Amino acid sequence: MSESTLSSTRTGSLSTAAAILVITGLGIGTSSTGWADEPDSKAPFEFETAPSVILRDSVDVLSIVVGARGQYLFAAFYDGSVMTLDRESRQPIRLVKCHDGPVSDLAIAGSGELLATAGYDGTVRLWRLPDFEPLAVMSEHTNRVLAVALSPDGHTVASCGFDKSIRLWNVDSGAEPVVLTGHKATVRDVAFSADGLTLASAGDDGNVRLWNVERHVETGKRSGHTGRVRSVIFSPDGQTVAGGGEDGSVLLWSVADSDAKPQTLIHEAMVRTVAFSPGGSLLAAGDANGAIHLWDVKSGRLRVTLEGHQDAVTSLGFTADSKTLFSSSFEGSINAWNAKQPPHPALATMKVAAGKVWATAVSQQTSRVTVGGRGGFVRILDLTSGQPVAELQGVHPSTVDCLEFSRDGSLLVTAGWRSEEVIV
Repeated sequence: MSESTLSSTRTGSLSTAAAILVITGLGIGTSSTGWADEPDSKAPFEFETAPSVILRDSVDVLSIVVGARGQYLFAAFYDGSVMTLDRESRQPIRLVKCHDGPVSDLAIAGSGELLATAGYDGTVRLWRLPDFEPLAVMSEHTNRVLAVALSPDGHTVASCGFDKSIRLWNVDSGAEPVVLTGHKATVRDVAFSADGLTLASAGDDGNVRLWNVERHVETGKRSGHTGRVRSVIFSPDGQTVAGGGEDGSVLLWSVADSDAKPQTLIHEAMVRTVAFSPGGSLLAAGDANGAIHLWDVKSGRLRVTLEGHQDAVTSLGFTADSKTLFSSSFEGSINAWNAKQPPHPALATMKVAAGKVWATAVSQQTSRVTVGGRGGFVRILDLTSGQPVAELQGVHPSTVDCLEFSRDGSLLVTAGWRSEEVIV
């Protein structure tokens, strides 16, 4: 798996105290806010960025994971410790020394009671939460362990690292691990599918490989990156596997069709970590410049870029309700990107005009919204019902491109394109 106030980039949002609106040439309606988890959503993102929390000065955060029950957040540090934080406040609750060297990765089982940690000391360790009761130490790797994953049922641990191998551990039996080989270089990341039957691995050989967990055999290879693949993850429905690479791209492959051409999402820097939203319609990718891109998976459209980290993004994690995205960085911080409110149904949807809408204004005092556009029309709508209140045709000889209500809502000012008149 792989606080100063944050700055952010917003795309396409119109916000007022009365409502958040989307105006188009064919309609007016409220948009869902936050991490909209509907396919190819055209709704703008409206979010607030909580103050960044510097957890420990000058100590890198290498990985984060959100607790399955939603109450806690866990952070892995370069000095070998793991911190438990309150999810809402991101304030420390507990700090535990887990490895004799950097903790490279964390994984949590679906029940939320089992935590796996991987370390540069070559071990994988299991802990029972919330008290960090040590359960097992797995030391069969011959070099640094870079990533760890827990199957959804919590019965199998997968790990990988510098020794070019993947190891599958049975948590219940404690038997010797099964060794999976095929990568020609360091293996950087592993991830289970939602049903736990398939494992994906990403390596420095530029490939993502798929493995049958029960039969311990490779079932396919996905290629296309021109450099190391740093991160890999399955979509929630298990139909897509995504890999983030040092070539600055995220590739999304079909799991079922090995011949299908991958979808390509381009970053400006090395992609270090990727994460799907719980609904699967969004993919977040964090890069070496500290930026996080959110992509619409169906269309491949960049929805928004989140900027706030001053160093490389090391890990990403969505909460189960999709309302918060957590990110960690080498700078030692964890950022929380919060949706302001949950998605809500459209306030009103109605045809405004056959042509384009060029201007809109909202009166907070009278609950009126007015739109104007090509052909010189102005239409006033009730903000609560969405029904038309008045319509003025030919207000300007060409396009109405500027509208503004007076403070008390009693006056409306219009201005037209290629017109020397301002009308009140």
